[in-house]
Amino acid sequence: MTPVISVNRREIVEECPLEPRMRQDRHRLIWAPAGALAIQTDGQDWVLPPTRALWIPPGVTCRSRALGTRVLYRVGIAVEGSPVQWRKTTSVAVSPLIRELISFLGRQRGAREVRRDAERLLLDLLGAGEVEAIDVPLPRDPRALAVAEALIDAPDDGRDLGAWGSEVGASIRTLARLFASETGMTFVQWRPQVRMRAALVLLADGERVGTVARRVGYAGPSAFTTAFRRAMGCSPGEWVAEFA
Repeated sequence: MTPVISVNRREIVEECPLEPRMRQDRHRLIWAPAGALAIQTDGQDWVLPPTRALWIPPGVTCRSRALGTRVLYRVGIAVEGSPVQWRKTTSVAVSPLIRELISFLGRQRGAREVRRDAERLLLDLLGAGEVEAIDVPLPRDPRALAVAEALIDAPDDGRDLGAWGSEVGASIRTLARLFASETGMTFVQWRPQVRMRAALVLLADGERVGTVARRVGYAGPSAFTTAFRRAMGCSPGEWVAEFA
């Protein structure tokens, strides 16, 4: 019996070349057990800590870059027989049990019944797991896009929408409407996503928490730690100790 799930553990260099499109009968789950992983897929940018993996449906190409890690897991999941059928690229939570199952399936070659049970459990956990979007969607309107790109380049820029409106030639109401309609988030929700994304990269590169807090726009380590814990479920120090 052909396994429903195939797991490939790969040692990676800083940037992987563009991968070929996956077979139409396979989903992919991409995960790094340490550091962080930056992935580009069809116009979307993602930064994934070890607590999250990226589900990629058939036919989607991607490029990945390692941030403080040298190991990448690619999990191929047969479309037929999988209870999980997300049709778009999706970030999913990786629990400790999911981590162990991916590692186990990457090592295990015999005991067909044991493998089948592990595959079934992994699929059940993925299907029941929390879906977490940590990408940074970009607005299409050139005025809102100019604001978004400027903040991605400089997440410590604390200007509000009023100040940005004066710069790009749009009212506060217009910019607020554009962010909500074109990114699916209010500006107040969108900005912390940018800051957390930048923070993960800096932490994976070994920057101190205080330095990271300042560089991504927080008044100090305490405010940054509170925001980080809310987003990631642990403090920056705990994240670095466990994953970086």
